[in-house]
Order: sequence, then C-alpha cells, then structure tokens
Amino acid sequence: MAFSIDGEDYRECVSCGFKDKLRLASSPKEIQTRVNTTEDQIRNETTRVRILDPKA
Repeated sequence: MAFSIDGEDYRECVSCGFKDKLRLASSPKEIQTRVNTTEDQIRNETTRVRILDPKA
C-alpha cells in the first residue's frame, strides 16, 4: 500500500510489512510519439526523396 505522512510518500508491503520512503525527484519524462509532436516538428523532420528509374 502507499501512503503519505507530513507530505512524505511511503510504501509498505501488506504481506511482509517492509516499509520504505519513496524518493522521486521528478516526474518521468514523456516518451516522444506522433500524438504529442506538433505538425511543425513533423514538417521540419520530413524530407523529400527522389526515386530513380534503375533502367535510365
């Protein structure tokens, strides 16, 4: 289970009774996906390619 005492976060195992203080300095960084990428970023990263005819 997880709980807070005086603004400090703790966790405790309900099976064995082990307890420790949670030490999270910052929230985890969000993974870069196309859902959270702006259209300008996508346009800047997109490049055109020219397909050559192998018989020419």
